[in-house]
Amino acid sequence: MIMTKRELVKLNLILNQVKDLDGTKFKYTILRNIDLLKPQIKALKSIEDDYKKILSKFEEGRNNLILRLGTKQSDGSISVSPESKEFEEFKEEYEKLVEENKESIDTYNAQILEFEKLLNEEPAEEVTFRKISIDLCPEKGLSSENLDNLLSCGIIID
Repeated sequence: MIMTKRELVKLNLILNQVKDLDGTKFKYTILRNIDLLKPQIKALKSIEDDYKKILSKFEEGRNNLILRLGTKQSDGSISVSPESKEFEEFKEEYEKLVEENKESIDTYNAQILEFEKLLNEEPAEEVTFRKISIDLCPEKGLSSENLDNLLSCGIIID
C-alpha cells in the first residue's frame, strides 16, 4: 500500500501506542514495523528540528519575557494573563521581539509550508510492512480506531 509521509508519521504514532499490548507475535510484528519506519521518521524529524532552530533566538526571547513578566500558575507553568497589570508591557515587548525576528519568523513560516508539502508526498521507496493475523492480535487494549488503521494499511490481515 502506498502511503504519504504524513500517513507514515501517523502510523508510527499508532504503532508506538500499541507496541506494549499482549502477545509476543503481535509485539514482534509491531516492533519490526516500527524499525521499518525509523529511517523515514528520523529524516522527517531531522528536517523538523532544523526548522525549529530557525526560531531559537525568538523562542529564547519569548521565554525570557514570559519568565520576567509572568506569574506561576497552579499547574506549575508560567504565563502572562491578559488581566494582569504586566500584560500591556508584555504585549509591547512581544511585538518588538516579533519585529526584531521578522526575517527568521518569515523564513520559518515558509519552511513549514514546504514541510507540509513534503508530508503530502509519497516516500521515495514504498514501505512493505510485516503482517499479522487478526487471530494473533490482543483481545484487550486495541482501540477500534487503531485496529481500523492497522487493517487499512495492511499490517493486520483477516
